Amino acid sequence: MKFIAIDTSTEYLSLGISEDKKILFAETILLERRHSTDLLPILEKTLKKLRLSIRDIDGFIVGLGPGSFTGLRVGLSMVKAMALSLKKPIVGVPTLDCLAGAVPEKKFPIAPLVDAKRNQVYAALYEKTNGLLKKKVKEKVIPPESFLRTLKGKTLFIGGGATLYRDAIKRILGKKATFTQSSYDVPDPATLISIGVDRFKEKQFENPYTLVPLYIYPKDCMIRK
Repeated sequence: MKFIAIDTSTEYLSLGISEDKKILFAETILLERRHSTDLLPILEKTLKKLRLSIRDIDGFIVGLGPGSFTGLRVGLSMVKAMALSLKKPIVGVPTLDCLAGAVPEKKFPIAPLVDAKRNQVYAALYEKTNGLLKKKVKEKVIPPESFLRTLKGKTLFIGGGATLYRDAIKRILGKKATFTQSSYDVPDPATLISIGVDRFKEKQFENPYTLVPLYIYPKDCMIRK
């Protein structure tokens, strides 16, 4: 089976195309705020380069967020439109799952952090054992200092929020905090594919008519009267 995987939760486009878990294309492309204008042309160009048609695709994997509200809506809308027109299934992957899943296995917890603005982060806590990712603390939006004070032992921090609040993390946790390279700050397309293909095998399909981004903080999306 051939898959297209897309995550638009950050200022980057994370795009992957695979045959099962064999990566045919995987790249993160800085789009800043140009997701709505650049996503489709980039996808079309990539498919052409691989000598594939959109009709060759058997399923879609999409990053659900949390992250950029506008970016998430653009990416999800495009995936839903393609899946509905081709009558192909979709699976969704939370962005924090994707960030944590890209990290090599550790003997201590993994904490992905994504900037949620207003001095808050999207945060969760994972363990990775024998290649399996297990969520220990569910996604939440929280001031970084409040989240850090819930952590007791050594923790690996990843994501753009970890880079942004690195000084605060080091101040509060000291030597208990460790960090990844900046390449882990954005969702990895290969990891998105790996998690998504496993969910396809388990038939964890999304309903394209009701699928929405994982906002966590919906008040930010509401129009005030």
